[in-house]
Amino acid sequence: MKRISLVFFLLISSSLLGQLKINTPTNVRYIAGGYNNKSPYFNTLEKALNDIKSRVTAQNPYTFWIDGDTTFISDWKHGRIGGVMGMADSIEIYYAATGKIKLAGFMGGSGVIGNTQMILYLPDTKTRHYSYPKWQYGAYSQWYDSLSRGLDSIDRDIHDLIVYTDSSWLYVQNDTLKVKGNKIPLISSGVSSFSGSQISDTLFITGAKTTDIYFVSPIGPCPTCGGNDLLRVEAVTNKAIVWRNSGGAPNLSFYWIRVEK
Repeated sequence: MKRISLVFFLLISSSLLGQLKINTPTNVRYIAGGYNNKSPYFNTLEKALNDIKSRVTAQNPYTFWIDGDTTFISDWKHGRIGGVMGMADSIEIYYAATGKIKLAGFMGGSGVIGNTQMILYLPDTKTRHYSYPKWQYGAYSQWYDSLSRGLDSIDRDIHDLIVYTDSSWLYVQNDTLKVKGNKIPLISSGVSSFSGSQISDTLFITGAKTTDIYFVSPIGPCPTCGGNDLLRVEAVTNKAIVWRNSGGAPNLSFYWIRVEK
């Protein structure tokens, strides 16, 4: 009788040895080939994930303890298989990267994921203006989203630096502001006035040319201004003469602007 009991005990012990753990830690799932999927022991990532999916959060994280070589975990796959993301990558992106699941244990064989190795995905989209390669928002882990936001900001900031102009001497080429003839036109301005009822006022401007362009306008309000105060300019070397008809308002003041031509 004792011999039969001993044989029975050894048989039972050997069948349960791989799945019998004393004082199992809280929120740990053990995964290895050969386990029979009775919590907390599973033989695939998917079945272990389904066991905790309704409860796992960043505030209530779980550890997936890999109890053997990952070669024997049938769904430990990387990349996309038949258009579907492999379970190892899916857990990394949606759970490990967000602090919900931590991977630990043996993790030999086909490789380690989780906190010790980044899974590198090729960029699959581009920024708006300059087509810098980036990643789709929400498709991968949070740090991919952070990189993509940075690339979008760089793209936008560079685009905002573009200067648009309809000037005849400024133009934009390849996002660079350039000046035709390598010369920016000289613009000068001032205020002057007629003396009494004089019909002309001379502006002395060093460097002024006969081809320069002038803009003149009476300073308002001008209740006594009339048709005789319509101003016109005569461009002369080193000066400009502002004319009006006789009978204009006394001591009329005006603005003037000169643009070098």
